[in-house]
Amino acid sequence: MRPVDLQVVIPKVTEVSKNQQVLKDAGEAGQSITASQFQEQLQVMKQKVNVLPRAERLQVTPEKENGKREKDKKREKSPHRNGRHIDLKI
Repeated sequence: MRPVDLQVVIPKVTEVSKNQQVLKDAGEAGQSITASQFQEQLQVMKQKVNVLPRAERLQVTPEKENGKREKDKKREKSPHRNGRHIDLKI
């Protein structure tokens, strides 16, 4: 490089370095804000009660299971279920 070029480049180096530092700081600030928002969101999700849909909450209890078995037995004993009964509508 020539000395004349150095006289122009050296002042611009400080300007460019300042701009680069500002951009770097802005990026870091954005990341820290995003991280803090994420932490707040996680905290809220930990405290929130999750409600399951009705279909997922249904459980088979022994009482319901016994009632279902009794209904099945009644159907098996029914005389109309033996294949000899024909139901006609006119």
